[in-house]
Amino acid sequence: MAKHYLFFLLGVLTISCNGKSGQDLSLEIVGFDTTFLEGGNFKYVGTKYRMSDQNNYLLIHQGVEIYWFDVKKDSIVKSINLDTTNLILPQVSMLQAHYQETDSSLVLFFPQRNKIIHLSFDLKIEKEVNLSGIQEINHMFMPYGQVFHYDNKQRQYYIGMMSSKLGAYKPFLTETRFVGVFDGNSGKLNSSFGEFGEDRKKVESYVSSEGLINFGTLNDRFYIREKVGSSQILEYDRVGNLEKTYDIGSFYLSYKLDLNQGDFEESHSFNDHNYGMAIASASRIVSLGVKFKDDSKNILRHYGILFVEDLENGICYSTPIDPFQKILWANDSEIYLIRIHPETEDMILVKIRYKLES
Repeated sequence: MAKHYLFFLLGVLTISCNGKSGQDLSLEIVGFDTTFLEGGNFKYVGTKYRMSDQNNYLLIHQGVEIYWFDVKKDSIVKSINLDTTNLILPQVSMLQAHYQETDSSLVLFFPQRNKIIHLSFDLKIEKEVNLSGIQEINHMFMPYGQVFHYDNKQRQYYIGMMSSKLGAYKPFLTETRFVGVFDGNSGKLNSSFGEFGEDRKKVESYVSSEGLINFGTLNDRFYIREKVGSSQILEYDRVGNLEKTYDIGSFYLSYKLDLNQGDFEESHSFNDHNYGMAIASASRIVSLGVKFKDDSKNILRHYGILFVEDLENGICYSTPIDPFQKILWANDSEIYLIRIHPETEDMILVKIRYKLES
C-alpha cells in the first residue's frame, strides 16, 4: 500500500456561528497519516466500511464483494466475491456485513428478505434467521446508516428501523422507533427504543437530512444522536432503557432546524449535520459536523468540524476539518476516518492522533 501524508486535511473555519452558547476548546491534532485503499472500486456509492468487533480489521463490502483491511499490517489481506462460492444467498442487496474476530465469522443482513445469515470462518452457512414483527408495528428497516449490531452473548440483534408512514410526517415523527431488538434464534422483534426528540416532533414540516441518526455501541451501552436539530446524545442499556442524556454539542453548529418549504432546489436550506459519530470511551464521543454551503446564510462553501465531547465534564473540543469524511473508529488518542482523495478519486484511510487542550 502506498502511504502518503495529507497536508490538506485541516482547513480554516471562518464562518459565523449561531450554535451552542460558549466556546469550544481546542482539539489538537498531533499527527496523522493515510493509506490508499487499493483492490476495488471503493468509491462506489454502495460501499460500506465497518470495523470488526475487536477493531483490528476494517471490513469493506460492496454488493457481493468483501475486503479485509488489517489495521496493524496497514493493507488489505483478504477478499472474497460471494458469487464465486457455493453459497446460496438471497438475490437481493446485502445492507450490512459484520466481521467477528472471536471466531472469524461473518454476519450478513438482507433487509429485503428479512433475513440474517451467519457464515463460519470457512464460508459455510451456520445459521439463517428470519426476522419478524416489524411489519406488525408499521415499521421498515432503515435503508441507510450502519445501525446493525449483534450481541453474541445475549443472542440479540439491534437493527435500525423507522415508521413506514413516510407520507405523513406527524405519525412518522411520533411513531418512529430507531432501533429494533430481535431475538437471535427466532428472529422475533422483542422490543424497540430510541425516538425523535420533543422539539423535532413539534415541527410540522419535512426537513432534509442525510439519514436519521448516528448510532454507536460500547460495553453493552447504545448511543443515539439525531443527524439534525439536536445536540443531545442519548445513552441506553441493552434492553433499551434510557440511562443518561448528554447535551453538549459544538459551538460551531446550529441546532435550529431549517424547514423544507416550497421548491426544494430554489428555496430550501440544508441543516447543519451531525454527520458521523464514534464512541471513543464511556466518557468521550467523537463526532464530525458539517455546515452546508448556503448562499442565503452567506456560507460560501461546505465546512467540517471535528469535535470531541467530554461527557463527564460537559466540555466540547473541536478543530476545522474537510467535510464529508466518515468516522470509523476512535479511542482516547486516535481517530480513523475514510475520505475521497480530493484530486484522484481514490479512497483513503486517515489515521489521526489527537489530544485535548489542557
